[in-house]
Amino acid sequence: FSNFTPQEQLGRQLFEVRRDTAFTAVIRACAAPRPGRETTWINDEIIEAYHLLHRLGYAHSVEVWQQERLVGGLYGVSIGGLFAGESMFHRATDASKVALARLVGVLRASLRAYRLELQDEISFDAVTFTNVNLDRSRRRGVTLSLDTALTRTLDAGVGYAFIDSEITSGTHRGSQVPLVPRRRATAYAEYRPADGWLARVDVEHVDRQFLGSDFANAAPPLDAYTVVDLVVHRDIAAWRFTLKVNNLLDARYSETGASSFAGDGYNPAPERNLWLGARYTVED
Repeated sequence: FSNFTPQEQLGRQLFEVRRDTAFTAVIRACAAPRPGRETTWINDEIIEAYHLLHRLGYAHSVEVWQQERLVGGLYGVSIGGLFAGESMFHRATDASKVALARLVGVLRASLRAYRLELQDEISFDAVTFTNVNLDRSRRRGVTLSLDTALTRTLDAGVGYAFIDSEITSGTHRGSQVPLVPRRRATAYAEYRPADGWLARVDVEHVDRQFLGSDFANAAPPLDAYTVVDLVVHRDIAAWRFTLKVNNLLDARYSETGASSFAGDGYNPAPERNLWLGARYTVED
């Protein structure tokens, strides 16, 4: 689970939340008769079909335990970025609410579309070495993100942004706004092998972009690049020790650059570098 903690509390009830450790027990509990409901749509054929989906990795259960007793849970089917919950049950007050709350933390997705009409957008002009205001400009695009818990110890996510930027008036009407990449994609994986350990890998791909001050889009653009970063945390009591490796694969690229009367300039990004840190937290 994302930010998984073994125990969760709702009101005065203390629960333990697990995933995919008692799928059969959960689906049969959902199918069991209840007061005012002697039969359900979850018959033996349905149970067998969901067992098959579970074995194939599509159907999952979220279980809520209290003192090693199954007191609530839910099950459903996950395909791509969609989780369709089928049924839930509880044998203790609020147990099903805890399962649902944990499910929200397991899979998160967002999709946004936007359009911005800007006036006097600030951009750096390397010719005059000052900030200048563009006449009018436009940004429109789409952002997509998806985060999910693959296992109890492994989370992963991806993101994508498409940005259509354009100068819409003045001498450079129709040009792309400098230093605004059209596409950007990210991905990460976060692994917690044991208590107090956290390792995370981030990957970012940035599309090509025109140099700063190149309002006419006349100079060769900055090349697209992909960079990988790694961070490992170790928590011991109030201490956190951190190891960071930036630009893990030692990619050679330029994050920014500018076009001026002296020619086109490119600013190389740092090569692979190592960072060590320690932090001590003092509680009141």
